[in-house]
Amino acid sequence: MPRNATTPNELSGTTWLVEDLGGQGVVDRVRSTLAFDGERVSGRGGCNQFHGGLAASDTPLLFGPMASTRMACPEAVMDQENRYFMALGKATAIERDADRGLLYLLDASGEELARLSLTDPE
Repeated sequence: MPRNATTPNELSGTTWLVEDLGGQGVVDRVRSTLAFDGERVSGRGGCNQFHGGLAASDTPLLFGPMASTRMACPEAVMDQENRYFMALGKATAIERDADRGLLYLLDASGEELARLSLTDPE
């Protein structure tokens, strides 16, 4: 099945693990996640937990302001977290490949910001 546009409501109750950020990969064993719960999202940036809202009925998708804890971690982990939070801030659409269990966050030009895989809830 090809990638299809999806809405946050269709993803409610699912949790995703970041596998790639902007074609730069991710740090081994560092879990950056994204969980959907209606009009709310939460997860881990890699070091810190976050939560926030979604301003989306269909498209464009807009992640609302995010709140996060403020722990310090090794530089590579903080870099991944910063790249992830930047991707969330730029995301305007979501595509899903249900057959492969993958989710893609896209910017306004259709560029892939992040690729995530379906995982168990945290």
